[in-house]
Amino acid sequence: MNTRRWSLWRATWLLVTAGLLTAAACTPPAVAPDDDDGGGGGATSSGAGGAASGAGGADGGAPGVGGAATGGSGGGTGVGMGAGGGTGTGTSTGTGTGTGTGTGTGTGTGTGMLPGGGICDTGLTIDGGAYDGCLDVNCCTTMQACYLDPACLGCMQHPNGLGCNQNQLYQGFTGCFDVECPTSICSSGVGYMSPALNACLSNACCTEHTACLANGVCAACQQNSGSSLCLTNAPFQAYQACRDTACPEDICGTSVTNVISYGNATEVDYAGNLCAGTYCCAEMEACADPSSNGNPPGDTELTSCIACLAGSNQCPGGSVLTAANTFETCYMANCP
Repeated sequence: MNTRRWSLWRATWLLVTAGLLTAAACTPPAVAPDDDDGGGGGATSSGAGGAASGAGGADGGAPGVGGAATGGSGGGTGVGMGAGGGTGTGTSTGTGTGTGTGTGTGTGTGTGMLPGGGICDTGLTIDGGAYDGCLDVNCCTTMQACYLDPACLGCMQHPNGLGCNQNQLYQGFTGCFDVECPTSICSSGVGYMSPALNACLSNACCTEHTACLANGVCAACQQNSGSSLCLTNAPFQAYQACRDTACPEDICGTSVTNVISYGNATEVDYAGNLCAGTYCCAEMEACADPSSNGNPPGDTELTSCIACLAGSNQCPGGSVLTAANTFETCYMANCP
């Protein structure tokens, strides 16, 4: 279940190059058993790893396999997705192999069962973070149906496998994945390790992102904006302006951000920040910086506002609590 909470904005997400994402347009990264580590990535620390074993058949035998509850783990080579920094090109094809075999006997059709854990109780995982959480919130129906079908499960492990582009269950799963938790910006083959940011940029900044990728300096600046060349690169400045406007990291420049929590992972709620900035800037500023002094070092206005928004016992009450409640009322009325 995802929940919202208020927090100080801390850091941006690193961009991952096409070679480091296993996903191209409309193809999610392969899933892997959640108790295995993937193979090493390429030349950067954000290379993706392969699953150490293939996903197994469901207990009781998936439909069409068998009736007895003797299904084992199927063999396979998984390709996962790793998080982390890094700015090189390198490869991301770390692979793992599985040696288990699944067996089932009997004359029944088998009902198939979900093993529990991982994404949507399938025992599978992608990154152990935001992507797992996003799918768990948005795509359980299609993912569970796919997991319980042997052919679709095979496509989860090998997205480019024979017949996967015509498998209706798999296409249903990837359709949900691509819309709700995209790994790529504007079907470009590159994206951030944040499905929320990829979705936001895909909705608002495709023109700027595409132009940036076509410019060598701009593409490098997307990876590392610290170079002085980034300050004068027109495509990068256009991309950054679109991102800052359409997908703000905080609300009205106050350093307060809306955070989506997926249990063991969090990411910025860019859409929530944009909505709050559109309708509730005055209310947020009255809470976070009532003296309009820019919150210099030692100023407690910002932390007090966040404490009241979060319902913390550190909230000083009084006018700060009133301002926090006024902002919350505005936010809930305009950005449900």
